[in-house]
Amino acid sequence: MYQVPLVVYEQLREATPEEKRDIVLSLIEEHPRHRLELPERDGMRADLSRVDLSSETLQGLVERRAGVPAAWWDALYKGAKLSFANLQGANLSFANLQDADLAGANLQGANLFQAKLQRANLILANLQDASLRQAKLQEARLLGANLQGAYLFDANLQGAYLWVAKLQGARLYDAKLQGAHLRLAELQGVDLSRSKMRHCYLSEAWLDRTRLRRDQLGGAVGEERDGDYRGARVAYLGLKQNFDTLGDYAAASWAYRKERRMEKREALKEARYAKAVGDQIVELVCDYGEGFWRVLGCLAVLWFDFAVFYGIMGHVLADRGPVYSTTRNPFDLLSFSLATMVTLEAPGLRPFASLLMRILMPLQAALGIFFLGLLGFVAGNRIRRS
Repeated sequence: MYQVPLVVYEQLREATPEEKRDIVLSLIEEHPRHRLELPERDGMRADLSRVDLSSETLQGLVERRAGVPAAWWDALYKGAKLSFANLQGANLSFANLQDADLAGANLQGANLFQAKLQRANLILANLQDASLRQAKLQEARLLGANLQGAYLFDANLQGAYLWVAKLQGARLYDAKLQGAHLRLAELQGVDLSRSKMRHCYLSEAWLDRTRLRRDQLGGAVGEERDGDYRGARVAYLGLKQNFDTLGDYAAASWAYRKERRMEKREALKEARYAKAVGDQIVELVCDYGEGFWRVLGCLAVLWFDFAVFYGIMGHVLADRGPVYSTTRNPFDLLSFSLATMVTLEAPGLRPFASLLMRILMPLQAALGIFFLGLLGFVAGNRIRRS
């Protein structure tokens, strides 16, 4: 088993950032598989603080080699070749690892305080219990990375790819996750209440008692903004279930309505117009069973519009002494319309005997019963969630 001599750890402790870089590159060149092996040994941790292994710096070194290939340089992706590096427990604070290939690297318990990891490849990397406080991880690829118990206080993960990443127990206080891709990420029990999550991607993310608020999402998940309505629907379904477990019923109601809207847009996108039109009608009338005031508004419109129509047609008769005569008194018309809507008889008023009234009155009564029943259903939803 290949091991770096302990004297190298001592050299790194005393070296300047430039010297540390040269030592690291030499170690990669000398390794039988061209890997960097600097795990914690005998209580000694590799001190790589402030080392600069960024693509910009290494590109200059490659050019000076006049065509001689370098084991530490990934010519395809233009970055440091550190895949499967063993840096368990290493001190990488303030290190510059922009564009580095750290796929499958062991960074368990490493100190990456304020490290620059923009666009770095950290696919399947082991970052368990690593300290990533204020680390810059914009657009980094962390697909399948293990971040369980990692410290990500104030870390910048904007646009980072965290698909299938394991984040249980990770500390993400004040982390910047705007636009981060969290599809299938394991976020059970994670506290995201202080993280910035505007327009992040959450399709199929594992949310279970994950602490976050509706207002953190900026009104929409990333999938919705990209027009991926199927993915957005799945994301809102997960959010709805998570908000329910947290007892945040207002947020759960919002997520449910967003889920149904995505379902409607998905149907429209797939040319399933009957489904889209039906959903649009339900949205307008009752906002998918959540809009109490919408249903009440529909009842008011039904009441007022029929009263106006009865008045225009002159088909409401009022008791005027010995005979009934046509009335256009607003109070009479509204009273007659209300009584018809709730299947009662208005005192002193009766309909004109015509085929039109025989059709309109039962129609208004049927609509009134429907909307009153719907109002009771929506009110019940609100009471259960209050």
